[in-house]
This record gives sequence, structure tokens and C-alpha cells, in this order.
Amino acid sequence: MRTLYFFSFFLLLLSACSVNLSPYELEARHYVYLSRDDFDPNFKTHVNNSIKLLIPFFEQFYREGVNDRENNISSQKFEQKISYFKSDDFIQRIDMSETFISPKVHVKRIDNSQISAKNKKALIEGFINSYRAGYYGK
Repeated sequence: MRTLYFFSFFLLLLSACSVNLSPYELEARHYVYLSRDDFDPNFKTHVNNSIKLLIPFFEQFYREGVNDRENNISSQKFEQKISYFKSDDFIQRIDMSETFISPKVHVKRIDNSQISAKNKKALIEGFINSYRAGYYGK
């Protein structure tokens, strides 16, 4: 009986620590952690601010997936959209910038050819996963 109380208390304690994040917030968080390059001791990524800045970017793909589900697009059109998201043409259209310290200090536009293959792959997977989560209603 005592172990049952301990076990139920332990489960309650664990469930109180869980965080319910939306799929696009999880993708933003995942992308920031994957793309972080903190190998320079003089440079550090501010993870929380980066996640907050990226949430609206991933949310737009989630919302597009929700809209496509509501409009009942065909599975063929769904797959076409996914392959378009993977295309270089789509990646080149994304307007990217990098902020140093704060937007008042320095904002630099990034040419998409400067993005590493690792970061590009993580970005593509992030917005495709956000789109799929919206489409499948997760």
C-alpha cells in the first residue's frame, strides 16, 4: 500500500514537470538546438530569444497545414507541397537575417548560400514537420 502511494506521488510529480508545447514551438526549439554553433568561446547563442524569434516562422507552416486540411487538398497536392518545400527555389526565397546583441546594434542579411548544409537540412525538416503537424491535426 505504501509503495502504491509513493508510486502515485512520483507520477504526479513527473506529470507536473511536463510542458505542453505546440508542434511549431517544438520545431523552433529543435532547430535552434541543432543549428547552434557555440564553438567560439567569445560567442554564445541566446537560445530563448532565438526560439521566440523563430516560433512565428514555423507557425506559418503549421497554419498552412491546418488550412490545407480544412480545404481538403488531395494527397498528391500535399506531396507536391512537401517536395516544393524541399526545393532550392523555396529556400532561396526565404529572407534570412542574423541579429548581433540586439536589433538596434546590428542586423545582417544572410545570403542563403552561406547557410551550412546541416542548418539547411534542419530548417527544411522543421518547416516540413510543422506543416505535417498542422495538416494531420497534431
